[in-house]
Amino acid sequence: MFAKLGAFEPSDYLLTKKRPQLTPLLIIITLFFAITVLNDWFASINAQLDLSFISKELQEEIYYNQAFRDKSIYAYIGSTWRSFGLNIFLLAIIPAIGEELVFRGVLQNLIAKASQKIHLSVWFTAFLFAFIHFQYMDFLPDFFLGAAFGYVVLLTGKIWYSMILHFLNNALAIFILFGIRKGFINESSWWINFGAVHLIIALLIGGFAIYTLSKNSKINEMKGIYFR
Repeated sequence: MFAKLGAFEPSDYLLTKKRPQLTPLLIIITLFFAITVLNDWFASINAQLDLSFISKELQEEIYYNQAFRDKSIYAYIGSTWRSFGLNIFLLAIIPAIGEELVFRGVLQNLIAKASQKIHLSVWFTAFLFAFIHFQYMDFLPDFFLGAAFGYVVLLTGKIWYSMILHFLNNALAIFILFGIRKGFINESSWWINFGAVHLIIALLIGGFAIYTLSKNSKINEMKGIYFR
């Protein structure tokens, strides 16, 4: 509705006009591995941040809220395949579409237009994306994800790819939690506990994927959309 009221061509405004193509899609799926590992790395850094600069009461509230959230999510995931399918719809498909349209479709556009700085729009939108989740212990990984999704939109000129990445990120988290609860995934499995080797491989794969996307970068095209 916002795009309809604020633009002559809503699909152009929200970057939904052009459909995904196979080659960029394969690159995006490859990039997902790198994003997953780096996201886990940022989460580990976030968990080690020193909170001594705030009051003890606020620290306890942050840790309590995080523990409450984790237990709630674990309980909400359920133990049946029906609940798994429902959660994929509610926690992966809907957020992937809705949040990307709001943050990368509307806010990133508005911030770029107001500031006339396209990179600032990505980082400020990423900050809002992380802040609006109200999860301090996940702030850095959420901030990283927001920036990654934003730059994927800039490089491809399409919001579909950030939606796909957002969906894969949420769906993987749901699948792992469900698998742990059902017992067919071990919490100590090598593929969900990343180390230095994973990080190096992720950086190499991510660098290659970004380089490949950059060769056909749509940033100049996006400036035309944002700055008009």
